[in-house]
Amino acid sequence: MRVTVALSLLMLLLGLVAGCDDDPTAIPADEIRGRVRLVDGSAAPAGTTVLLARSTFMFGLFFDVVDSTHTAAGGTYAIAGAAPGEYVLAAGRYGQVGASGWSHIGPFSDPVDVPAPAKVDEPVDLLMHPVLSGGGYEGIVVQEIDPYTPAAATEMTLLRLEGTDFAQVAVTMTDQDGAYRFEDIDTGNYLVRGYKEIVVAQDGPLQILSAESPILFQQAPGMAGVDTLFLADANVDEPVVYIYPETPGRFMVRLGLGRDVRLTASDPEYGDGWNVFVDADGRIDGRHDYLFYELGMPLPAIEGVGWCLDGADLETELGGLAARCGLNAAESAEFTAYWAERLPDSPHWLARPVFDADLDRWSTLDVAPAPDSSLRLWVFFVPADGPRMLPPPVVAPFRREGTTLVEWGGSVLPRPPA
Repeated sequence: MRVTVALSLLMLLLGLVAGCDDDPTAIPADEIRGRVRLVDGSAAPAGTTVLLARSTFMFGLFFDVVDSTHTAAGGTYAIAGAAPGEYVLAAGRYGQVGASGWSHIGPFSDPVDVPAPAKVDEPVDLLMHPVLSGGGYEGIVVQEIDPYTPAAATEMTLLRLEGTDFAQVAVTMTDQDGAYRFEDIDTGNYLVRGYKEIVVAQDGPLQILSAESPILFQQAPGMAGVDTLFLADANVDEPVVYIYPETPGRFMVRLGLGRDVRLTASDPEYGDGWNVFVDADGRIDGRHDYLFYELGMPLPAIEGVGWCLDGADLETELGGLAARCGLNAAESAEFTAYWAERLPDSPHWLARPVFDADLDRWSTLDVAPAPDSSLRLWVFFVPADGPRMLPPPVVAPFRREGTTLVEWGGSVLPRPPA
C-alpha cells in the first residue's frame, strides 16, 4: 500500500513539473509561449502587445504581421494556431511617447519555427526598451555598375514600425559619395530603403534600382551605422505555371502585381489575362506545356532560411531541392535543367525558397475555376565563395488532389558588395 501511494505521489509530482511553463516539452509544437521583460529585468505590465510576423528574408514593405496578443500578469504570453512556417516576434507598449506612439518597444526575436522540430519548443522571451529620442542612422549606397560606384542622388526613405505596419518617417537624398544620414529619431524598429531611376538608353525606358535593409533596432539616443546598401534591379525568371485539370476545360488566369513590380515577358501573350483551354494532360491550347511570365522588381534584402548548394555538383543539388519542395519528376527535371544553365559558375549557391502566400507580395495568381490544390515556389539564388550554414526552411508536404496548379520560378541575385 505504501509503495502504491509513493508511486502515485511521484507520478503527480512529475506531472506538475511537466506542466510548468519553464519545461520546453510542455509547449505544444504549434504554440509559441514566453515572457516579456523590461530592460531592468522586471516583468512587462499586463496588456503589453506581442506581435507575430512572418520571418522571410524580405521585410519592410513586404512585412506581414499575422497575429498579435497581449501579456497576462507576470509578462507571460501565448500564441497558438499559426500555420507552419518561420516567424519572428516583438513586444511593445503604447503610451503616446514620441512620434511612434510607443512608450516601450523591443527588437524582433530570432526566427521561431512552427511546428517546432521534434515537437519540442523553447519559450521565446522578449525584451522592451523605453522609447527615447535623439537617435540616428547613417550609411552608404552603391549601385550595380562594374566596378561598384557610389549611388549619388538616390532617394533614401526611413520607415518605422508603427502598430502592425511600417510607416515613412523621413526622406533624404544621398550625396555624391552615396552617403546619407537620418537624425532625431526615436527608439524603435526601422528599415532603410533606397530608390533610384536611371535611363538605360536614349529614349528608352527607365530602369528602377532599389534596395532595402533588414529590420534595424535603434536604441536611441546615438548614431547607428547601416550596412552598405546595394542598388540593383532584380529579375524574376521563368515563373512557369502548370495546370493539371480534373476535367479538361477553359481556365482564366490573372496576375496581380505588387508595388514596383513589372511584367516584362509572357507566353502566351498575357494581355488582360490568360484565357486558355487545358487538356487532361495539362497541355494548354494544344501548344504550351505551361504559362510563362517574367517580372522586374526591387532587389530584396537577403537573410533567413535556405540551403547552401555545392556548385561542383549543381545539377544533383538542384534536383534534390526541387523534390524537397514538392515538384514531381517532370517538373523537377525542367527546374534543374533551367537553373543549371542559368546559374553562373560559383563555388556555392545560397538557395532561399519562398512559397505560396508569401509570393503574393510580388505576384498573385487568380485562377477560375480555382484549383483544388496548388504549389507556388520561387527560389532566390545568391553566389557564395564558400559553404555556409543556413537554418533549413520548414517545407510542408504537398498533396496533389483534384485540379492542381504548380508554379516554379526564381531569381539570381547579385553578390553583395564586399
